[in-house]
Amino acid sequence: TPTDEQVEQSKQLLLEPFSEFPVAHAAGFAHILALILTPIMRELIAGPTPIFAVDASRPRTGKGLLVKLVNTILTGRLPSGSSFPKDDDEIRKQILAKLRSAHPLVLIDNVNRVVDSGALAAAITMETWRDRVLGESRELEVPNRAAWVMTGNNMTFSQENTGRVVWIRLIPNVENP
Repeated sequence: TPTDEQVEQSKQLLLEPFSEFPVAHAAGFAHILALILTPIMRELIAGPTPIFAVDASRPRTGKGLLVKLVNTILTGRLPSGSSFPKDDDEIRKQILAKLRSAHPLVLIDNVNRVVDSGALAAAITMETWRDRVLGESRELEVPNRAAWVMTGNNMTFSQENTGRVVWIRLIPNVENP
């Protein structure tokens, strides 16, 4: 049983690499900590986990770097990301492919439109995902054990998706980040 002081020291150790990121509010650091711990503690969490939105007021603020740092801490490697497809059929295919690969962190990078997807909302709230395998007539069911991360500038989410988001907002304090 760790003491309060040991818990605080551990928290500071985990957050130290992120100390120079221009996080907009103190809760953002708690959300970064949650992003780091979610994949580690995922097997202890019954049910779904939210999407982490790493959002910035303008480009080159450090969104991708923050996610790279988190993934490197978790896996020792850089993350692989993908773009946000334009329609729900493509989003469904991407969800199955990402969950099938069993990476602890699913990154959807550089989101540049409103996140309005029933398929994504469903995936985030389900413990397993079932869909048809591309090019086959059979279905595959895979567990949803990943931490989901989206990055973008001034991101917006539909009402259906907003309640499934934990925000990490970056606002640069320099003219050209």
